[in-house]
Amino acid sequence: MDIINNQLINQPQASHYQPCKQRYNESKQLVTVSQVMQSEQYLEYLELVDALFEKWNKHFSSKLKDRQFLDLDTARLWAAALVMLKATNEEIDLAFAVSITKLWPPTTPADFLELIRSEVVSEYPNSDTAYIAAANGNYLHAVCHETAMRIGTFELRTQDGYITSKKWDRIYKEVCIEHSQNAAKFNQNIAAIQRKRKSDTPALAPKISLEAQSAISNHTISIRKN
Repeated sequence: MDIINNQLINQPQASHYQPCKQRYNESKQLVTVSQVMQSEQYLEYLELVDALFEKWNKHFSSKLKDRQFLDLDTARLWAAALVMLKATNEEIDLAFAVSITKLWPPTTPADFLELIRSEVVSEYPNSDTAYIAAANGNYLHAVCHETAMRIGTFELRTQDGYITSKKWDRIYKEVCIEHSQNAAKFNQNIAAIQRKRKSDTPALAPKISLEAQSAISNHTISIRKN
């Protein structure tokens, strides 16, 4: 941390801190990198990034030097990206544990988090299967219902599948990550979901193979088990 501290010593400090993650979630507005760098979480992650690279430098030796050198700009970008990707301390610890089992160190924050997040998402219903089911008002898991609500159940039923499937892929992954971090906030009102199912008008499902239709049936999870 000495290199970063020496370069930061003359940098102006923000007089008021507002956690960027909380502001982003509450306002749902785009956040600039400059705004992120004024958050307390950013300053915390700046130190974590320095510790990560120090450990990677010892573990990977010349492999890390050939691919990336930790200067102040690199540290800042990594810390800001981790905040914007809504990384938790637990995810960072787990991703580091996975990273040292690989042949090469991760080269971007997104690649770093993907080491653990890809495993998390795989524990939930297949995204394509969940999308087709949700388009017809059948939610295989609480994360499927939440994803449908964020897209809009009406839009999911009526918009072109090419558009909604892209939205689904992006949002579904985010929801799965959030659920893995705090499942309690996803507790659903079962009666409300069941009423919603009855009121929804089924949409015509995209043309799919018999194998895919069978997969939907096999992977359907009763909402009462969630």
